Amino acid sequence: MGNYGLFRIEVFQMQMDILDRWPSSSFVLSESLKEESLVRTLKTRQYFSAQKILIDENTYHFQMARKRTVTTSNYDGTVFRDEEHLDFPHIDIVIDCDNSLCAIAKNGDFSKSIDNSAKLLKKLLLTTNTMRHYKPSIVISPIINPEKFISQLQDSQIITKFYFDVKRPNIFEDNDIIPAMKQYTEYANGHKTRSSTTGLNLNKERLIDLVNKSASEGNDAGATFKPSNKKGLIRSSLGKNFIQFQWPESIAENSAGFLKKIRKLLSDIRDD
Repeated sequence: MGNYGLFRIEVFQMQMDILDRWPSSSFVLSESLKEESLVRTLKTRQYFSAQKILIDENTYHFQMARKRTVTTSNYDGTVFRDEEHLDFPHIDIVIDCDNSLCAIAKNGDFSKSIDNSAKLLKKLLLTTNTMRHYKPSIVISPIINPEKFISQLQDSQIITKFYFDVKRPNIFEDNDIIPAMKQYTEYANGHKTRSSTTGLNLNKERLIDLVNKSASEGNDAGATFKPSNKKGLIRSSLGKNFIQFQWPESIAENSAGFLKKIRKLLSDIRDD
C-alpha cells in the first residue's frame, strides 16, 4: 500500500580479465537475493533486508529496513526524561531479475526520496557474497515517463538532431542498431554509449520508437527540433520525470497483481 517508483536495475562486469565467462546480469542479481540476509552496518545505523519471499520465478519481494537509535522525551508526571530506543523504518521493494525491473516504495521516514532509497539499495546489494565474488557495478536508473517529450516530437515541424544512450545490458535486441553499440560498449569496458545523429529532417517515427526504448531502460534521449508554433529551433530531452504509481493494497496480499502492474507499465512505455 502506498506510492512507488519504477527503476531499471542492471549489473555490469567491471574487471574483464578476471572472469572469461561472465554470467548474466539476472543470474548475479538473483543469486544475491537468494542469500539469507543482506546487511550493511555503519557507525550509527544498520541497513538490512527482512521478510524476503519469492513471488514469481526470479522475482523477490522484501523490506529494506534501517535500524537506528532514537531519543524521545517522555513525561513521568513529574519531569521529562530522555529515553533511547530502537527504531526500524522500512520500505517495500520488488525486484524482477529477469526483466531488470525494480519497484521501490516511498517513505519519508526511511529516506528523503525514492532516488536516495535506490542508492541505499545498491549499497546493500553490494554487501552480498555473490557481489563480492563477481565484483560488478550496479546501476539503478529511474524509468522515465516519455509522454511529454514524445508529444513535443510529434508536434514538431522538423527534427535536426537526436541522441540516445545505451548501456551494456539492454533489451533492444529487436533493433539492428543496438547490438553493435552494445558490443562496442563492452569492448571499450564502458558503462554507456551515446549515439548522436544530425540531419535536415530526421525520421520522426523511428526516433519516437528509440525514445520509448530509451525511457524504458532508464537511459536519456534528446533532440533539437522546430516546434509547429515557433520559428526557431529548441532543445529538449526525456528529463527526470520518472514513473511513479500508487498501489492500494499490501503487496503480500496481491503480489501477482503488483508484478503484473509493473510489467504492464514497462510494456506500455516500450510501446510493445
